[in-house]
Order: sequence, then structure tokens, then C-alpha cells
Amino acid sequence: LVPYICSPPLVCQPLKHLIGDKMVECEIPRGLTPVTHRDANTNGPILDEISEEETKLVQPGVRVFFNDDQASNHVGALYITTRRVFWLSETDATKGFSTTFHNISMHAISRDTESFPHPCIYMQIDTGDIFDEDDDGGEEGDEIVTELRIVPSVAESLDTVFQALCDCALLNPDPEVEGDEEGEFFFDEDEVLAGAEGDERAEMLNRFDEMLQISPDMENVHELVLDDPERFEDEEEA
Repeated sequence: LVPYICSPPLVCQPLKHLIGDKMVECEIPRGLTPVTHRDANTNGPILDEISEEETKLVQPGVRVFFNDDQASNHVGALYITTRRVFWLSETDATKGFSTTFHNISMHAISRDTESFPHPCIYMQIDTGDIFDEDDDGGEEGDEIVTELRIVPSVAESLDTVFQALCDCALLNPDPEVEGDEEGEFFFDEDEVLAGAEGDERAEMLNRFDEMLQISPDMENVHELVLDDPERFEDEEEA
């Protein structure tokens, strides 16, 4: 399925999320997880100790814009960890959101102020939802994505934020790639040797040569066929 964003971009309505044992309406679009609790010691996000999640970047004074919103008053701190991206409000300790890197289908630096008034990090967030025949703004079967724009108070920090996103995204490969069986990918000799040096390269070349050598038995196949043409024919079905 091809991700779809209507023009103007799709506006996701506030959704109800299960927080504790209550359904609470939050101004958080689809694809993002509300964060209502913080680490008591750091006032930052509660990290997952099991996966050894670590914070790689903290960027205060960040505004976030959802979809076609161009007048956001959402100001908070951006946290980029080895597993997730968090934004936590600086004015309300119960407001914030997170998303995993697996949900981020695209991130890029945008400095085009004609389409959006601020230089920003532009993201597309997978929602896991698709348009059905009753939805407006898209064709049935198209994926629904949420647009997220991250605007630091200092535009020069965009490169730092973007690099942190790239570095941590590499730590979270897509599950289907991570679990592929050995032998699913094919490389030619030049591609394989590109990562080898010195003795390792010579050893690999020798191994390739051994793999390509023809056994003595195979060299006599031509003579065997001439002597007995029917020897290698498929047996006829009864």
C-alpha cells in the first residue's frame, strides 16, 4: 500500500486513549502514544530498562505541529533515545507523546518556508490504519499517515537533531529485515570483496576459485552423453 497524504494534509481528530483504566481524550493524532508520566528523578521519559534504552539527545524549547497546524502553542523538550522519540510539554507534566522508530516512515530536514513557515524536521508517522469507503480525504485502501513537524527554538540545531534521528534509526532496523534467514540476499564478487582487506580478501578469492573448479567426473560428462545418449533422459511416465 502507498502512504497517502491529502493536500492539504489529512487532519487527524483527537482520539481516546486508554490511560490506566480510563479512556481519556487526548490531542494526540494517530500513530503517536500519549505520555502522561515521567521519570521522578530526571523529569524526562521513563526508559525501558529491559531493552537498555538510552537517551542520546535532549533538545529543549521545541514546538511540534501536527498535520496542517501552522500555529502551534505546543512547546516542550524533545528526547531522542535508542528506541523512541519523545516530546514532553514544558508547561504540563501530564502532556507528551512518543513514537517508536519503526513507526517513523520518513524524516527529513525541511527549510522550505513557502510550504511551512518554519525550518523543521518533517516526519511521516505510520498509523496502522487505512481509509475505508466512509473516510474523507483519501481513497479506500490507502494508508493513513500523520504528519509531524519538529521546530527547535534555534534553527541551527536542525542538523544535530536530524543526525541523532538517523543514528538511532539505524539501531532499529525493520523487523522483516532483522529476521531474514541467511541466504536471502545475493551479492556479486565485487560487492563481497569491497568489505574485505588483505589476507581476508586473498582467502575469499581462493574460496571462490575452489567453488568454481569442475570435478574430474564433471569433465567426463560430455563423453558419457555421447556414449549413452539416453542415460540422462527423464524416465517416461507409465
